[in-house]
Amino acid sequence: MLENYKQALQLLARFAFFAGVGSHTTMGMGQVAQAANRKGQE
Repeated sequence: MLENYKQALQLLARFAFFAGVGSHTTMGMGQVAQAANRKGQE
């Protein structure tokens, strides 16, 4: 079950790059960038 949650969160995080988050996303604000994984984390 934990793996399903992990996959769902990864999917939403990837979608956030294209959709943006927060207010004024139609004006180019709210861009999301994915940070590199820290050592020992997935």
